[in-house]
Amino acid sequence: MNDYLIESYVGVGPIKLGMKRDDVHALIGPPKSSSTADPAEDVVDYWHANSLQLTFSEDVRELVEISLYPGLDGVEFRGIKLFEERGVDVLKQLRDLDSKPRVITGVSIFLQLGLAVAGFEHDEDDDKSVTVFAHGLWDE
Repeated sequence: MNDYLIESYVGVGPIKLGMKRDDVHALIGPPKSSSTADPAEDVVDYWHANSLQLTFSEDVRELVEISLYPGLDGVEFRGIKLFEERGVDVLKQLRDLDSKPRVITGVSIFLQLGLAVAGFEHDEDDDKSVTVFAHGLWDE
């Protein structure tokens, strides 16, 4: 994959939330590594030097989160080039789309957009992340 076009509550490019783990592996190949996320026992698979991380639910191994990091090119949401534009500009544009994000320990959760971002208050790429999540996953 070269382009990572994010669609709210749907997925990123051909990777769709709700897909079974085996189907994702058939689509983009086996992960470089995997781990179990405590305490939920969700499984996290890693690709592209950990710049793409997919979290599968504990019970049925369906995709519930897609996390993207600056090592990827072409990460885009509604015309916003998330890792190419200045972090503060990205935050402003996202707040224009959802004016009431929840902010928890530096993570801005945009429930109307199905998107969570971290590290965009400054322009150092090392701390930036974007996570697309399934309906209901972060509501509480």
